[in-house]
Amino acid sequence: MITELDLKVPNNDLRHYVFKVGNAVPTSEKTKRKAIELVDIISKKDRNTYTSGKDPMGLAATVLYVAGANNGENMTQREIATAAGLTSVTIRCRLKEIGKYLESFDNSG
Repeated sequence: MITELDLKVPNNDLRHYVFKVGNAVPTSEKTKRKAIELVDIISKKDRNTYTSGKDPMGLAATVLYVAGANNGENMTQREIATAAGLTSVTIRCRLKEIGKYLESFDNSG
């Protein structure tokens, strides 16, 4: 039916959104890879229940912010939020939600 109606199905792969936001802000490839690692950690531990019903752009922006901070890149929440079309409040909320995953992420790299 999608093909017959020529509908575009949105891409819900978080990696796509990480690279989309990561390319819109001045960030290194290392930071993008670290952000993907964090997405993988969250996905493995949470089996995609975390992401259901939430805007994937918010999580992508948040993991980029965390990865950038771990790599010593000085990106503000506002810069990343603006690049993702979000508010910095969204990033702060997502940070609280994924906090339980951050300890294992900090120790992995």
